[in-house]
This record gives sequence, C-alpha cells and structure tokens, in this order.
Amino acid sequence: MKDNSICPICNNNKKHISKNNKTAGYCKECYPKYRKTYRDKPGNRQKAIASYNKCIYGKGLLLLNEDILNQNECSICKTPKEELDRTLCIDHNHDTGEIRGMLCSKCNTGLGLFKDNEAYLLEAVEYLRKNGSYFKK
Repeated sequence: MKDNSICPICNNNKKHISKNNKTAGYCKECYPKYRKTYRDKPGNRQKAIASYNKCIYGKGLLLLNEDILNQNECSICKTPKEELDRTLCIDHNHDTGEIRGMLCSKCNTGLGLFKDNEAYLLEAVEYLRKNGSYFKK
C-alpha cells in the first residue's frame, strides 16, 4: 500500500498541505513543479481549457461558435495569436453568459478591471485624449 504522507517527487514527508487539498499527493514545494510538467505535456492545456469551458459555459471548447474559435487575433488590440505568450481567452458577458469573442489576456484583464462598464471605458478614452496617450498612432 502506498504511503500518502510521502511526496512522490522529493520523497520527503508532505508538509504544509493546503486546506482545500489542492496539493494532495505532493508537498507544497513540489506541487507547482508537478503542475508545470503536467501543463507542458501536449494536449493537456487544451483538455484543461475544454473542461473549464464546460463548467463555465455548459459546453466544451469544440462546441463553441466556429467563428469565435477560428479567430487568429485579439478582438480588441488585433495582436495575432502567434505573437502572444498565452492562448486567446474566451470573453463573455458576466450577466448573460453570452460569448462575445476571443481576447488576449491583457485585453481580457483590462475589461475585467473596468468591470465591463462602457462608461468607465469611455472615461478612460477621454482621459487619454486629454492627457496624451502613451501609445501614439
């Protein structure tokens, strides 16, 4: 029978296991190494994304609108997905659950920080126009 108090990576006694048991099977120091190794295996990231989308949207990644899935760039900043360090995020309306498009992580985070509030975003645009934008076109 396998000893559940020994970490399979470092063979030390597990210590500081998280309360929600997320690190079950690994010590706190080794768990991030395990997650990175798992994530880097071919196909695992896509499986995780599909599983997440099924939980959030009630459908797997493959069942989402083909036009959205085939986007090759961020809907806001137009950065091609090949130039991004992460995959495009599925952006959705938090009130209705409706999927709006694919965004890079920076644009997706930006919308979230502005609470998806159009008035806040327009105020930010006005602020940039008035005070000079860092990114001049």
